[in-house]
Amino acid sequence: HVVVTTTAGAQRCLEFLRKYNLGRASFIPLDKQKKGMHDRKVETPENAPRLYDLISPRTFGVEAALYLAVGNTLVAPDLETATRWA
Repeated sequence: HVVVTTTAGAQRCLEFLRKYNLGRASFIPLDKQKKGMHDRKVETPENAPRLYDLISPRTFGVEAALYLAVGNTLVAPDLETATRWA
């Protein structure tokens, strides 16, 4: 997936790919992502950290796309704990 700022940007990228016969790509336009989904509090087993909360993106504004990629994935210290949480 390619993250782009706007739907119009995604459209321009698609046109470029078609024009030069470069194949296909999937785009995530940030202007179409649901706002606030990544900010809501989520209860986790044993207060486990979410992968999303452990990542610090260097680029402002990509949080929604990042959340789309990792969702509420939990980070377990070991396989036994992960199995217990599953």
